[in-house]
Amino acid sequence: MTWAVDRAPAQAAALAEQAAAREPERPDLIWLHLRLCTQAPNCRPAPLEARLKRMAPDNGAVWLSVLGRMQAEGDERAVEQILAAMARAPRFDVYWNTLLWRGAASLHASRPPPRSAPAAPLTAALNDVTGWLSRLTTPVFEPVNEACGAARLRAPARRASCAGIAEALQHSDTYIAEGVGLGVAQRLASAGSGDGAEIERRIETLAYRNRTAGAVIAGQVEREKFSQEMLELLRRLRREQDVSLAILRWAGEPLDP
Repeated sequence: MTWAVDRAPAQAAALAEQAAAREPERPDLIWLHLRLCTQAPNCRPAPLEARLKRMAPDNGAVWLSVLGRMQAEGDERAVEQILAAMARAPRFDVYWNTLLWRGAASLHASRPPPRSAPAAPLTAALNDVTGWLSRLTTPVFEPVNEACGAARLRAPARRASCAGIAEALQHSDTYIAEGVGLGVAQRLASAGSGDGAEIERRIETLAYRNRTAGAVIAGQVEREKFSQEMLELLRRLRREQDVSLAILRWAGEPLDP
């Protein structure tokens, strides 16, 4: 909230540092501190990246900010090395569910109920934290779209790295990263190929599940009670996508379009 609402990135990074110091074994807090650090002046992300690599060596997301810096510096050799390392990662996690449920629960507990807001307190907290996390998370994948853009996929080494990254992104814990991975895979597929058609189907399915689960949530009459159930799903399940699947099953909606 300090970063998104108060527009105080340095203070936000300092608060994240304090939180991570209190619970040093939580990779989600290291990730949050890293993301806020990249937004703050005079904050050095490299020590945080190294720490997250030690804590979660199989999480390719730790390379994203490094890739962005090397692209900004025009260091093509380093970019290729980083992409190769990212391609070896089994997944890209941004700790979406953990940060969302903990953040929404904390926000709900720390502020009085809104007097005139259209949403009830917990629902408003979930909406707010979802928006803040989206704004903080989405830009981190821009270096991948740059590195694996259509114009850069002509070189065999780059294609191989981007293919591995695309696969790993599809095993991430949020719709944002999985969508980026499918987009890269779509660019790699030959026009009119069976692989291309399968990727199109998966993109359509991903969009359908996200959209339909959102409609189920929005249509709840007892929205505050449903938000409590949402918090429990976020706490129990690792991936944002799994929360949507649970909601669709509960509502009796088809899992595929």
